[in-house]
Amino acid sequence: MGTAVVLFNGLFELMFSGESRLLATIQALIGVGIGAAVFVMTTLRAGLFGEEELSLIPAGSKLKRFIITNRSIRNHE
Repeated sequence: MGTAVVLFNGLFELMFSGESRLLATIQALIGVGIGAAVFVMTTLRAGLFGEEELSLIPAGSKLKRFIITNRSIRNHE
């Protein structure tokens, strides 16, 4: 997650040079969105949430497709 945000910040600084509160706000909000997306995708891929738990949160049905379905490999370890 940190790597994705650092890469984004580097690219943002190259594209938009200068110091402005508006640019800093935009950079921060997009950085938070990228960090949150990476976190959610990582937790889903790691299998920390089941289909039943995802159905309890808003838009959980859309996130179900990112769950790794072959958990038998993980259960045998």
